[in-house]
Order: sequence, then structure tokens, then C-alpha cells
Amino acid sequence: MLASLLLRIGAFTPLVYYGVLVAASLAWPGFNHMTSPISDLGTAASPQHQIFNYGLMATGGLVIVGGLGALLGMRRLGSGLILPVLAFIAITLGGGALVMAGLHPLPDALHHAHNLGLAILAAPLLMFLGLSDRSDMSGVKTILILSFLAGIALLGVSLNWGHFNVMTPDNAGLVQRGQTLAVFPWMGLTFLGIAQRLAARERKKREGY
Repeated sequence: MLASLLLRIGAFTPLVYYGVLVAASLAWPGFNHMTSPISDLGTAASPQHQIFNYGLMATGGLVIVGGLGALLGMRRLGSGLILPVLAFIAITLGGGALVMAGLHPLPDALHHAHNLGLAILAAPLLMFLGLSDRSDMSGVKTILILSFLAGIALLGVSLNWGHFNVMTPDNAGLVQRGQTLAVFPWMGLTFLGIAQRLAARERKKREGY
């Protein structure tokens, strides 16, 4: 089924993103993950900037494909229309921002895609709400709500909400990498979880349950 195929393709999102991140950083001796922004790997100073930028675009494409699969899959699981569509929009904005980042590496002002990618932080909450009636997906729902809370908390750290000054020049890179952990892993796990639930549903139909 189309939804399952798209979801399984989208589940490769974190593998591709982190694979490219590791490969590009290993090719740059002395690159400091504690202090350096991830986007520096796509600048002309990076020895493998093309690999990183193409990898960002590929990641963005996978995000959009997985988001479409989530829309179709959630609909098939009885999540209605509004929440799946809103989740798809949020995911697509995030994926589109990644494509823009790869097409327009720093110092191009379009690299940040006017911060539209921040919409993806809402996607886990929207999917959690959309799947709230599914008692058979408690693991997926736990991942979603924890990712949403972590994403909002780390956004607050990066924007210095409350003026606690947690993020400093000495750990800015580390905070940004923490933010990626609130964005990419849940997509791989959730897309795969929905695909598996759809497959189980189809098996039951074939077996006459």
C-alpha cells in the first residue's frame, strides 16, 4: 500500500541526516561539535560541503515523503482529517526548509528559509493528538510527546527564554545537536510504527478478523 511505502522510505530520515553529518564532520579535521553550528559544514570552508548540502536536500525530501505517508496512514487509522493535514503541513515546512538550507548554504540569507522550518516542532504534538485514540500505539505516542516537549524546551534554551543564559558560545553547537535529536529520531520511529500498524491491520483483514 502507498502509505506504508512512503512511511518506510521516510523512516530513513534520521539515518541519512546523521550519516551525512558524521561524514562531513569527519572530513573536516578540527571541526568542533561543541561550539560550531551544524550549518558550517555546508559552507565553502568545509572540505565536503557539497556532500553535506546534497545530504540536507535528500533529508528534506525524505521528510516530505514520510510526512505524506503519515497523512495517508493516520487517515487510514481513523485520525480524521484536520490533525493529519496539520501535521503534514508542519512536517512539509520542515522538510522544505532543509531543502532550502542545502540549496542556499551560509552565508546566503535564504539558508534559514525565514525560520519556516520551526513549524516541524509542532508536528509531534499534532500527531500525538491525532493518534490519541489508538491504545495500540502507546510507544509511538510516548516518543511523540517527549520529542515535542524536548523540542520546545531546547528552543527556549536557544532563544534564552527566561534569561537563564544556559546556551553560551562554548556549548552552542551542543545545544543545536540536542535540537536535532528532538526533530529527526521521532520521525524515523513514528513513520515505521505507523507503517507496522497498517501492516498489522491488513493482516487481520486477510485473516478475517
